[in-house]
Amino acid sequence: MQPLFAIDYSLLWVIGGIILLFIGGIGMLVFFSFIRLWVQSLLTGAEISIFNLIGMKLRNVDYGMIVRQKIALVQAGVRVTTEDLEAHYLARGNVPKTATAVIAAHKARMDLPWQTAAAIDLAGRDVLDAVKTSVNPKVIDRPDPSKGR
Repeated sequence: MQPLFAIDYSLLWVIGGIILLFIGGIGMLVFFSFIRLWVQSLLTGAEISIFNLIGMKLRNVDYGMIVRQKIALVQAGVRVTTEDLEAHYLARGNVPKTATAVIAAHKARMDLPWQTAAAIDLAGRDVLDAVKTSVNPKVIDRPDPSKGR
């Protein structure tokens, strides 16, 4: 006696395999789009996990720029968290200019924490120019009134 409704399990295995291949392919695309930056951050000591990169992508953050700035800060010996960089980016701050200013201040042995530099940048001031002016003060030539100039 044959069953009334025969189920062909080989067809189910093929459909299940196709679905798994599709999900695996999407997973590999996501993984390989972040792997270069993750390896770069891992080798430089920036300590940004692949899950942080995926989270930045989901939050619409320029994760490539964040990784590059974090690497520059780490190589300069400045300790800044990835979350601080990301928060400054999301607040519409200029992360590369602020990072450059903090690095310049660190090299000049000035005390300029990231939070202070970020606040100056978000206030609309050029934090990099302020650091450069502090390091190399501008000399303004004043005419001598006794000489008529």
